[in-house]
Amino acid sequence: MAKQRKKEKKHKAPMPPLSTLDRFIYITLMVISFIACFILGVLLDVIKHLIAFSDKTVIAYEGTIADLLFLPFLIFILLFGFIALLNCMNSKTPIFGKKGITYGPPKYKAKYPLFMRNKPEVYVKPSEKRWRKTKCILILGILVLTLIPLGFSFCGRKCLTDDVTIQQYNIVNVKKSEYTIDEIESTTLKAYYHLGGKYSRSYWEVSIEFATNNKNFEFDYSNFKPFGDGAHTETLDMLLDIKSKLNSKDIEFIGIDNLEYVIEEKGLNEKESEMLYELFNAN
Repeated sequence: MAKQRKKEKKHKAPMPPLSTLDRFIYITLMVISFIACFILGVLLDVIKHLIAFSDKTVIAYEGTIADLLFLPFLIFILLFGFIALLNCMNSKTPIFGKKGITYGPPKYKAKYPLFMRNKPEVYVKPSEKRWRKTKCILILGILVLTLIPLGFSFCGRKCLTDDVTIQQYNIVNVKKSEYTIDEIESTTLKAYYHLGGKYSRSYWEVSIEFATNNKNFEFDYSNFKPFGDGAHTETLDMLLDIKSKLNSKDIEFIGIDNLEYVIEEKGLNEKESEMLYELFNAN
């Protein structure tokens, strides 16, 4: 009898193909999980932006390596979203099921559509129940472990204030160092081509770099506070104001020949273009 059962179990047919509706639901949910990760990443960036500019004197900020502390949480969401759904789809786990198919034994394993009416009760071994409980605890534990670094990913930053003071904040939002304008030994204004990575585009950019006696701080044009229709004018006004407060002899200009590419990249109008040339003493 035991041999007969073993033989029947061995020759059970694989799960039938998913219905078109079930496949559509799985694919839609996987796309949603990707979109959710993207939205979450944007939301985290917005939160960091709000924290940095909660100080009204701050006109620009740059993140630190602490920004990457949110990655474990995003990876967790992706693993238990997209990959879990992909695994269910590949194992042909039905959601509504396919018409004309009788699920479950004797032909198929005891796996029934999620929303099947009068779904038979499936026997689960005590050991399997314990494993499922343990698995849930492990997943919850991993989630907690990813939330801890997430909480420390918001506050690490380098800030530039309107009086040209550079501030550094650690992951618990405590200012750990500050450099006033008198401690800035030299400044570099640079127009350059920013090379993107595998998943980011390359573009023309302007940056301002401050050198102190022991450290350099660089802020890109995109790190400045303004955004919206008047963003370029406001940002260029801020950069010109910073330049006016510095010793002109200590300012170096790099990439003046690239300014026309920056103008085209950012879509600057005539007035803003003139301001950019003035910033680089290229009038």
